[in-house]
Formats: sequence, C-alpha cells, structure tokens
Amino acid sequence: MLVSIAMFAIFRPLFIRFMAPDDFARRRNLWLFVVAASFLAPNIWLYVLVTVPALLYVGKRDPNPVAVYLLVLVAVPPFQVEIPTFGLIGRVFPLDHALFISLALLLPILIRRGGEGAAASGGVKAAAGNPTRAVDFLVLAFLGLQLVLVLPYDSPTMVARRVVLMFIDVALPYFAIRRACRTRDSIAEAMAAFVMAMVVLAPLALLEFAKGWMLFAGIGEQWNAVRLYFPLYRGSFLRAQTTAGHSIFMGYFVAIGFGMWLYLQRRVHVGKAMSWLCTLTLVASLVVPLARGPWAGAAGILFVHVVLAPNPVARTFKTLALVGTIFCVALFSPWGSEVIDYLPFIGTVDDQTVIYREQLAKGSWLLIQQHPFFGSPYFLSQMEEFRTGEGIIDIVNTYATIALAFGLVGAGVFLAVFLAAIRQTYQLSRRLQSIDPDASRMGIALIACIVGTLIVLATTSFLHAMPYLVWALVGMTSAYVRLGAEASPQNQSSAHLDGIEPLRDGRPTWSH
Repeated sequence: MLVSIAMFAIFRPLFIRFMAPDDFARRRNLWLFVVAASFLAPNIWLYVLVTVPALLYVGKRDPNPVAVYLLVLVAVPPFQVEIPTFGLIGRVFPLDHALFISLALLLPILIRRGGEGAAASGGVKAAAGNPTRAVDFLVLAFLGLQLVLVLPYDSPTMVARRVVLMFIDVALPYFAIRRACRTRDSIAEAMAAFVMAMVVLAPLALLEFAKGWMLFAGIGEQWNAVRLYFPLYRGSFLRAQTTAGHSIFMGYFVAIGFGMWLYLQRRVHVGKAMSWLCTLTLVASLVVPLARGPWAGAAGILFVHVVLAPNPVARTFKTLALVGTIFCVALFSPWGSEVIDYLPFIGTVDDQTVIYREQLAKGSWLLIQQHPFFGSPYFLSQMEEFRTGEGIIDIVNTYATIALAFGLVGAGVFLAVFLAAIRQTYQLSRRLQSIDPDASRMGIALIACIVGTLIVLATTSFLHAMPYLVWALVGMTSAYVRLGAEASPQNQSSAHLDGIEPLRDGRPTWSH
C-alpha cells in the first residue's frame, strides 16, 4: 500500500495531463480502497459487499467510467470462488475480481447507453452508416457459433451458464466500451488510466522478482479460492505475477500499457525526465515476468509504431540503434551470458517448455485434422499424454484451443474480429495522417496493441483478466473508428449532435 501511494504521488504530475485532478484523486482512492478491501475481507462475499457501493458510486460520478474500469481491472488477482447454489442447482460459475468488476462498472454503462442507437437513428450514426458493423457482426458470429456447436452436447443449465459467461466475458466489455468512449479524449484518458495501473504495479513486480515473494497470494488463501496462483520460476528467479494470475498475463498487460504509452507520451508535452521515468518503469516491469511471449508481443508493438508512424525509415534506424545499444550494453555486462539464456528463440533456460509447446502443437494439429471445420467438445480426452505434473493439460496457444473446440471455422471467425478492426483502423489512421496527426497516431497505437495481442495469444491460454482487456481493446478500437466516421466531412452538418465542432478551415475535430 505504501509503494502504491508513493507511485501515485510520483506520477501524479504526469497523469493529470490526461485527466482532471479530481478524477485522478477519485480513481486513486478507489484503487487503494479496492486493494485494501481485498486483503482485509475474510472472504470474497464480504469483499463484494464492501466494494459494490464504492464501484457504483465512482462509476456513476466519474465522467469516464471506462478509465475507472481499466484502472481497477487488475487491482486484485482473479482468484475464483464458486457461487453458492444452496442445493437448488449443481453449480453456477466461479466469481472472480475481473468478472465482478465488469458487472459493477460496465453493465450500468450498457444499460445507460441502451437507447443510444434509437436516439441517434436519424443523426450522426445513420449518416456514418455504422462503420463498425463488420466487427460487431464478427463478435456476435463468434459467440453464436460457440453456442450452436455446444447445444447438442450441453444440458439446458449448462447452455444458460455459457450464455451468461459469454455475455460477461465478451459482449459486455466490447459493446459497453464501444458505446461509452464518445470522444478521442475519453479514449486517451482510458489508455492513461491503464498505463497508470501498470506504473503502480511495476515496483511490486520488481519486488516480487528481487525478493522471491508473491505479494498477493495471501488473498486467495484467505478466500479459500480455487488454487490457480502458483509460484513460477525461470532459472533461479521468481517470475513476477502481482495481480495478473500468471507471469505471461503480467507481461501481456505491461506490453499493452507500453504500446499505449508510446502514443500518450507524444500527445502531451512533459518533461523528458518524467517521460523517461515512465518508459523505464514500464520496460523494467516488462522484463521481470521473464515471459518470452509478451516480450515478442512488445517487440511487435514497437515495430508497428515505428513502421506506421511518419518518417518510418528514420524512425526505424533510430529504434534499431537504441535497441542495439541496449543489447550490446547488456551483452558485455557481467550478466551477458545469462541475458542470452533468457531470450526468446535462442535462450536455453527452461528449454523443456519449448519442447512441450512443439509436441503440443503437433498433437493439436493432428486432432484438428480429425475435426477440421467445427472441432470437437471432447478434444481434451484425446490429449492425456500432454497432462503435466501439475495435473493439467496446458494448451498454451489460444488459436489451437479455439480450433480444437470449434474448428478452423471458429478460429477463423475469432481471428477475423481482430483483422477487421485492424483494417478499419488503418484506413482511418492513414486518412487522418495529414489532417489530424494526433488522431492518426492514436489509431497506430491501437493497431500496435492488437498486433501485440495476436502475437501473445499464440503463446498463452485465454484466461483470467486477459479476455476482458482484449475485448475492451477491440471495443476502444471500434469506438475510434466510429468517432472518425462521425467526424468525416460528409457528416459535418450533424456533427454537433455528439459535441463535434468544426475547425475554422472546415475540417472537423473529435478531440472534445
């Protein structure tokens, strides 16, 4: 708690450039309250009872509840506790922090914005022609395909449970955030809130790595939660997890925060010392999970930022020079050989995990070929040879998991969601490059984060808080596309409906 308070104080001058000081204070206090409640509550039900009023109060009072959501999404680990049924039915589904936060903060957004489509049917939205309909359709198609494929095998109770979870895990973060982000500033503010969460967690991750302590594990023991929170080592080092539930997820969250920060640092003029401090804090917290997949994802994010930004050749050379200098310094340091051992593709530490992944990929592909189009719900029963010493079959590839369960059709629809979002965002970003460079850079940042996500998904399962952040990211991207279409010259006559004001030269802006 002391470390978190100190980090909020140190970086306050930076983040109040993206949000009002009162909003910063309210969100900081909510973070501290939620974390304190999670440690002090003897069970998850008292935690929920105590935090619901605070979340509802802040969510209703805050001008940008999406920023609140992204800040507290990873404030507490996703420890799972079964919802009691009192003997009425077999089971409902496990409750964890990420699911609870989504219901408390995003469901009210969706309810409040429920009449938005009807209210705007004759205005900007109609003129824009719903530019996000392709992504909307693909998201719904992915959910519908899953439901249709499990209907012959599941009981009515299980089907109802799946419908509720698909709504909470996928539809709620995507559609609520797509509707709630109504201006470019609100998207930037939400990005800043998530970066702030990563900055606050950074020293805690460094402490876990340096001292070998799992700082948040005691919460799960106190709540009698399902044991999903294990110490993970690479070599002799504890891999930092903090509130992510796994070191890979921790690395992924920081990589996305890094991608957002690459845009945010150019949006406002801050002192070089503060800007570099934030960058180095994020980079350090990206290293200590010792997760190679997120490292590759962060490299992909940086590559997209460099290639799609103006003057790509010059930026590429500068980036390569900086990365090469850092690598050479690390290589010729006393820890040079250890640095190489931990790198992706060429490292030798934990090389048995690479062998396991290769064997798993071959076995998965053989099973996919047996049911290529729509998969099989019983694929796990044919993969017993891959059960690890921990008693689990760890399919560390989201695409393989979806293809095994729902076939190549399901995997194709899932991937199409992201590709459609990238395509729409890229087209808008290129069109805005000469008109509104800041808006163009925001689009590049969103594309970079999605590309980084696609890379990381090939190295991990789709669990804990990761799906919520992924669908929230797609929702922010769709909001960006929608706002860009609403601000297009052909819609300028109705732009005032959403507070979009024309510039003096006739071009519209959607900054405020």
